[in-house]
Amino acid sequence: MTRDAIAELKLILAILFAAAVVAQTVILPWMAADIVAHFPEVQSLRQPILVLSVLAVACIEAALLCLWRLLTLAGLKRTSGRQFLRCLDALVVSLLAGAILMGSMLAMITEADQGTGGPIPPLVLLTGIGGCTVAALIVLAKRRQLTVAAERETRRA
Repeated sequence: MTRDAIAELKLILAILFAAAVVAQTVILPWMAADIVAHFPEVQSLRQPILVLSVLAVACIEAALLCLWRLLTLAGLKRTSGRQFLRCLDALVVSLLAGAILMGSMLAMITEADQGTGGPIPPLVLLTGIGGCTVAALIVLAKRRQLTVAAERETRRA
């Protein structure tokens, strides 16, 4: 991977990270207040859903930081070391933690269903759960490929 490609990918990750911070600090609290203003019957869900949402975005931020570190290591040509594998493990953990948090939100809004919001929030959460899970499985498969390749290299040497 060229230095220019790594720099461009890091720029994209920085923009995504900034957007996630804005979502955590501005957009999610604003949306929670707006929903409660339109649907006062969900006032009791405002805080728990807001906390879970902020934590889920934090998992996304952790995944972005792991990707940043992986790009840095790839630029240094250190894709077979323990640091690289630990970053892959941290990426999997952050993706699965995000999926679990979204599952918790889904369970919470499904149990307290009061006819507000329609089918969109559960569908968005299901899509997020599936996306995080599939991404974690792909990273696990790539991690396995790297460890097998490293084992073959050590056998040859």
